[in-house]
Amino acid sequence: MKSEEDRRFNILIVDDNPENLKVLGNILRGAGYIIGFASDGKQALKILDQAGNYDLVLLDIEMPILNGIETCKEMRHNSKLKEVPVIFLTAYNDSDSIVNGFDAGAQDYVTKPFNSKELLARISTHLLLKQKTQEVKEYAEELKKINATKDKFMSIIAHDLRNPFDGLERVSEMLLKNLKTYDYQKTESLVATIFNASKQGSALLENLLEWSKSQTGKIAFKPTKLKLYEVIEKCMSNITATANNKNIKLINNISEHVLLIADQYMLETIMRNLITNAVKYTPDSGVVTISSINNDDNTQILVTDTGIGISEEISKKLFKLDKNCSMPGTANEKGTGLGLILCKEFVEYHSGDIWVEKANNVGSIFNFTISRDINNNK
Repeated sequence: MKSEEDRRFNILIVDDNPENLKVLGNILRGAGYIIGFASDGKQALKILDQAGNYDLVLLDIEMPILNGIETCKEMRHNSKLKEVPVIFLTAYNDSDSIVNGFDAGAQDYVTKPFNSKELLARISTHLLLKQKTQEVKEYAEELKKINATKDKFMSIIAHDLRNPFDGLERVSEMLLKNLKTYDYQKTESLVATIFNASKQGSALLENLLEWSKSQTGKIAFKPTKLKLYEVIEKCMSNITATANNKNIKLINNISEHVLLIADQYMLETIMRNLITNAVKYTPDSGVVTISSINNDDNTQILVTDTGIGISEEISKKLFKLDKNCSMPGTANEKGTGLGLILCKEFVEYHSGDIWVEKANNVGSIFNFTISRDINNNK
């Protein structure tokens, strides 16, 4: 695929004089441009609207049916054509004609008879300006997205990170003031609250730091050959205590023979977040099952739970940083949705996809794929 600098530009020449069309066509083809022709303004507007790929228009002023001034005005009122540069071709060199041309929306003018070097220089200048203007617009749009991401990021920090620390401060203060008067059961309950708030804050901080490193390009992608069963076992062992508190059974249905090429740290982060979420939204005595499917070009990993499920409205917001889809778990566990956004980032490092679907009877199935072709990975 050619870069913007290397590609050939498309120019439409609009003139009712066949000899002018021939001369201009020869000059521009010799300079490497792709040429289109129109003999009047009405025909030019139709060609421009249908083609939609012209980078510049050379427009004669004196033409039948629809002259150049009127044609240019029509272009400027058309959302598809309003930014296409127009250079007027005119036999007039008086100031009124030039002002009228600029008032109509033209960028420049060239007088007849043509000086080929001057014509090509003006065309090159306006194509370059158009190209750089487009680059600036794209950059501005990218900055807008980055700022929106940053605002959301700061919102998560300001709001969600405050929750566990507010709880830590409030409960620890209560415990400190009443340590001598509270009985063992009351003290144990408050300590458990402190512990859970600490875990919540720690998990959020970990995801925030990992996501931040991913966004700034500071996270290394080091794929190696892994046994998927062993990765799942490690992740499940770290979540067993949380699952046991809700009597939730964790099942590893991955065959011990399943191998894949992936970054171990990223894969463990993905699995940790997905299994933790499954436990969070599954009521007591539920089941969370991890399984896999070997497709032609990837390995598909499924985390299936018997939880409360996800509404269609919420599922559309998942994996999007600009959407707030946090909701409490079945034991009122807190969340931010950032873990799933991090999962999406890390899955994309592996040229994969991630999505959620309803389970057959109850709960949800979170699916993601890891590409088998290491050359496709970042």
